Amino acid sequence: MKATLIALFVALLFLGCGRDRLVDYHDNGQKKWERHWKGQHLDGPVTWWYENGQKRQQLNYKDGKQHGPSIWWNENGKELYRKTYKDGEEIKD
Repeated sequence: MKATLIALFVALLFLGCGRDRLVDYHDNGQKKWERHWKGQHLDGPVTWWYENGQKRQQLNYKDGKQHGPSIWWNENGKELYRKTYKDGEEIKD
């Protein structure tokens, strides 16, 4: 079942499914990840969560390239580190 869902997801990406947001969930019902699209490119926040519901990682994209802050947290919500990108290149803060 899991392999079938992954294959379907990949097929939809290659076909340009036209969606502007995709979401997946952990087995316990908590959000696992959420991605935003503009055409066939990531555009906007891409976020992952731990099974406990705590945010794990958030990256930001513009026209398919990382753009803006990228932040990682531990399972207790403490920020581990962050990086900032502009047009796909890491910039020093």
